[in-house]
Amino acid sequence: MEWIKFEKFQKWEWALLAGIIMVLSSLYIYNDLCATSAAGLNVWYSLSEGKLDQFYGYLYPGVEDSLISGGVRGGAYDFFLYLVFAIYNFPLWIWEKLTGCSVFMFFPTRLYVKSIVWLFIALSGFLIYKIALECRIEKNMAKWCPVFFMSSGLIFYSEVIVGSYEIISLTFTLAGIYYYMKKKKAGFILSFGIAIACKMFALWIFIPLLLLREKRIFHLILNGIEALMFIIIPRLLFAIAGQIRSQLEVLTQNTYINRALDEIWLIASNGAISPEEAEMILQGNAEEQLQHAGSVIAHSNLVNEFLFPPEEFRSAVIVMHNLPLVFVGMFTIWIVCYFIKKEVDSQKLIYLCLVVMSVFFLTAKVHPYWITLLVPYLILVMFFNYEKLEKNIILEFLLAVSYICRMNLFWPGCSSLPVLYYMVKPAKVREYVAQCGADGLETYSLAKIFTRLGNWLGISIENISSIFGALFLVALVFFLLINIPGEGKRESGVIDYGNIRKGYLFRLCVSVCVGLLPFIGYALLLWDMAR
Repeated sequence: MEWIKFEKFQKWEWALLAGIIMVLSSLYIYNDLCATSAAGLNVWYSLSEGKLDQFYGYLYPGVEDSLISGGVRGGAYDFFLYLVFAIYNFPLWIWEKLTGCSVFMFFPTRLYVKSIVWLFIALSGFLIYKIALECRIEKNMAKWCPVFFMSSGLIFYSEVIVGSYEIISLTFTLAGIYYYMKKKKAGFILSFGIAIACKMFALWIFIPLLLLREKRIFHLILNGIEALMFIIIPRLLFAIAGQIRSQLEVLTQNTYINRALDEIWLIASNGAISPEEAEMILQGNAEEQLQHAGSVIAHSNLVNEFLFPPEEFRSAVIVMHNLPLVFVGMFTIWIVCYFIKKEVDSQKLIYLCLVVMSVFFLTAKVHPYWITLLVPYLILVMFFNYEKLEKNIILEFLLAVSYICRMNLFWPGCSSLPVLYYMVKPAKVREYVAQCGADGLETYSLAKIFTRLGNWLGISIENISSIFGALFLVALVFFLLINIPGEGKRESGVIDYGNIRKGYLFRLCVSVCVGLLPFIGYALLLWDMAR
């Protein structure tokens, strides 16, 4: 077929790729995306009631037969991330105010909730293209970088199925890298400030880039503080508001209790508790609400849970329980970057980003959908070494298979029957839920096949996960080794775009299979129901 040899990615191919992403993505929704979207709506609800300072104590009510049936209060992340969701979900808040119905009750509104990842996938793809140009990749080839990014099996897993909002932080991280290459310091600091406020993982990239260019200790500290302002300022404001509110509550507590006195005596008159006990309960509830509303949240608990993995099989690929190996790797990189005096080539910068994120994914306990943060650097490095494209595609394939299978053993709910059920609610699954409840849906996943296979072979789940972890380690390390900058030169001559397109088609077929993973759970359920 002649179109295989076209050097440009055709418009109809863009439409097809976007259509595949959107159609598959429209089938699934994950609870983290629902909870964070609900918290984004809470920004508008608390603001409209003049209680924005109480955002972290504000409750979005539960919705029957949804992933947030228990309701959502506050959030676990810094406020700026919820502000991004609030801006994007403003039409949904207006819709809820007009209809009185939750956005999680209807498929079109649930689809809008999921669609935020489409926007940021597109923005990330565009920034990858701009970075590729800065890295001296020929223009037509640079246009293939976002194509390979969007068609990655790892992106289909983390974004198409799960809808990971790591893509938001990644977008601003890529913007920061682009401004860094353009030597626009204000854009670099601002972009990374937003990225860090959305997810603190962007610090792993920000620190070494800053150390490469800035050697003065005072300026390093100052730039670090500037990048953290989107975290520091909201936390200070919430802390101050919490203190003021606590003082006001102390002054008005008697009035608060008097307003509820009739309710207290009504409870006490039933003989269940004494008036004194009822008053203590009321005061306790008030204090609990104050604690909720005045708390200054800790971000994503990187230190306690993910940098010091517990002694269980959900650990990092490489782990020492008494030593945070991720810091050993990061400190080494930071020191090396600080002592490098020469300007670093743009391609070497991207390779550095790949090394940094590789250290993180090998030495820290990670959640499945964080893999989004690694993919852009894999793709860019892949195109830096075009002559090794076939080898790199094979290694990327092994990375995707090993990572996805390993994570399916640890967190089967990310790509199993629940994500399908709560979005499109198939009749057979509804029938099962009516009989058995929704709690058992997670068992219908790829992990169920591995469990049965392990039982048949006499291999434990822990050992199966270790096998996939070893494959991920070997594939990633080998990818890093064969793509070391300066170790080889690109072959001269005409670029074989037909070869690039064939690699893309292979990856797309793999990605579509990844995008259909939850249907394995659906098939297993139908099999069990038929027996």
